Amino acid sequence: MPYYIKREVKPLEARQLTERNQAEIMEWIGGRRGLDGSVVLVTPESGKGTQIAVTGDYLVKGYTELLGWHFWPVKPDYFELNYEKVRD
Repeated sequence: MPYYIKREVKPLEARQLTERNQAEIMEWIGGRRGLDGSVVLVTPESGKGTQIAVTGDYLVKGYTELLGWHFWPVKPDYFELNYEKVRD
């Protein structure tokens, strides 16, 4: 029986989406704004298609050999439990 391990993705950069930095985030990720003020990420390379980030979510930038450079949204509670800040 084959065994698997989850591939690690080491994010290089993460920013929390706020009402004040939406334009900056949009420029950074190349996303688009949803009608409700959310940020829409089109991520076909992830297999998840379109992902939505709302105020308070973190947008994480990382690299894997399989996907190359890509972004993904992370909810604040999960982010705070699983990510550690290493520098500003």
